Amino acid sequence: DNTVGSYIDNTSSENSGDVTLKANSERRLDNVNIGIGAAAIGASVAVNAISSVIDTTTLSYIDAKSKTMDNLGALNIISRDDSQIDNTLGTIQLAGLGAAAGVGLDMTWLNNTVKSEILSAADGQINAKSADLTSNNILEYDKVNLLCRYSCSRSLLIPVNTCEYV
Repeated sequence: DNTVGSYIDNTSSENSGDVTLKANSERRLDNVNIGIGAAAIGASVAVNAISSVIDTTTLSYIDAKSKTMDNLGALNIISRDDSQIDNTLGTIQLAGLGAAAGVGLDMTWLNNTVKSEILSAADGQINAKSADLTSNNILEYDKVNLLCRYSCSRSLLIPVNTCEYV
């Protein structure tokens, strides 16, 4: 869990000019997972998995609560989360006499909250010339899955060679 915040809370002010609050969060996950299975005789099986979790809260806010913030200039409240996930998942199976099989599982969970807010209680006030609230949640997700399988089977009763490439 990652929490990033920029805020003014329970504060009064007067004639304070322009106010800018920025909260930026960046996450990068790089995962590489290769499973290899080999058998001279019999079955070759490779199983592998990647699990990625991003849980981020990015907040920018002004909360006067019951106070007064008066004659402010421009309010700029900006929240930005920029997450990048690069997953490379591969399985390689080799079998001489027998079968080759592989399973790869790529799981990604995202729980991102990005907020920009101006708040006050019923008896509080915020007076400004202008207000600009920006919230950006940017996700870049790159995934590469590779499956290589090679098996050759020979039967003594029927001379057949079978090779399969996937």
